[in-house]
Amino acid sequence: MSIFLHSSGRYYYRQHIPIDLRPQFNDREDIAQSLKTRHKDEAVILATMLQKRFEVAFTLIRTGFVDDDVLPSILAATRLRHKKTLPSASCTKVELEVSPSPEPSTPPPERLLSSLFSMYVDEHKVGWKPKTLLEFEGWLRLLLLVIGDIPVSVIDRSVCVACRDTLRKIPPGYTKKKSLRDLPVSELVKVDGPGLHPKTVNKHVQMLSSIFRWAKKYGYMAANPAEDLSLSVATNPDEERRPYDADDLQRVIDNLPITEGVSSKVSGTSWIPLIAMYSGLRLEEICQLTPSDIIMLDDVLCFDLTRGKNLKTFSAARIVPVHTSLLSMGLHEYVKSIPAGSNPWGVIKAKRNGWSKLYSQQWGRWARKNITTDPLKVFHSFRHNVADALKLANVQEPLIKQILGHSNTDITTGRYGSKFPPSVVFDAIKQITYTVDLRRLMLEGCPESESWSSQ
Repeated sequence: MSIFLHSSGRYYYRQHIPIDLRPQFNDREDIAQSLKTRHKDEAVILATMLQKRFEVAFTLIRTGFVDDDVLPSILAATRLRHKKTLPSASCTKVELEVSPSPEPSTPPPERLLSSLFSMYVDEHKVGWKPKTLLEFEGWLRLLLLVIGDIPVSVIDRSVCVACRDTLRKIPPGYTKKKSLRDLPVSELVKVDGPGLHPKTVNKHVQMLSSIFRWAKKYGYMAANPAEDLSLSVATNPDEERRPYDADDLQRVIDNLPITEGVSSKVSGTSWIPLIAMYSGLRLEEICQLTPSDIIMLDDVLCFDLTRGKNLKTFSAARIVPVHTSLLSMGLHEYVKSIPAGSNPWGVIKAKRNGWSKLYSQQWGRWARKNITTDPLKVFHSFRHNVADALKLANVQEPLIKQILGHSNTDITTGRYGSKFPPSVVFDAIKQITYTVDLRRLMLEGCPESESWSSQ
């Protein structure tokens, strides 16, 4: 149901016309009709009644037994006429007015692409994380910039193909460059250098297709002109991100800053890659931990991601036991020395981009200098290392998914099975081993410090 305030000061009702009935209405998409009231509460009541009358009229038309000379009378029965209008909506009297010549309604304005985007976001954003909403709004801004805020009715296949081809010429990160951010699309595509990566182009095209598919379902569009427009990307999914090899991991351990003579040699941000290496936690998950999120459950020290965290998915809310190697480095002692409510790693939350944005940039620079220049090896590679280590140890897949915070879609183990308890997860976590020398980071006297590796 849709009502809007007309420039005359009166409320109007807008009725969407189903696609299959539009030939009966001269191919119009919707009808706007005056509710003849200036009171919103009254308008809502009248619009509800009017909506039901339209539903009845559409049903009668669909029966196929309605002659053309009867159709005007059926449509006229949807009109409202006030016998008496009072300020209170509860006192309003409304009756049918049957007339063979209904008054012409004010044609509604064309629905623009920006309006369609807003309607889609309003319906879907309830289940989105704040970060997801920010990213989505950024993608939509680029699509509007490329396509233009044009009427939805004129968007066809050629418009969508032109949008895709233009995106391939847009400079990556142009919004971060003062010299580019305010340029029109006609100038952006002339900038020397590579355009957006095919995967990024596909992400935008697929999003556009999803919105148009939704618009088609609701009758705002007759078809989805952006369907099946993705570019072919010849990339093996297993090679999109590479795990760190043993030499890379050893360079991490050898180059991390440490401090002598305190509760642990490791402190501050040096803990972040080590936690990722031995838990599989995402960077954003690690960066927002506080001392109260590292707790004892069933005599097992655990990372608790179930309380008030900004997580990527609902499945990311989980309990992950702390690896014995992290305990041997003094993680528990270090965390106990941090004031409650403080960030143990000294990470500062960015205003718009969550906890990990600033550290991610810092890690990228440090890793390129101290670990590897391979662009496919990034902080997320630690999650690949953990997944590979668990697979090699023959840990069952549902347990790996729980550790990594992935959803388990299996009908038996996912829908009907309960989560594994901390003691069982801890036994699996202990299977994460690497051929590296951890003695530089171990507390004095720890058994693990006498071992050459974390195996």
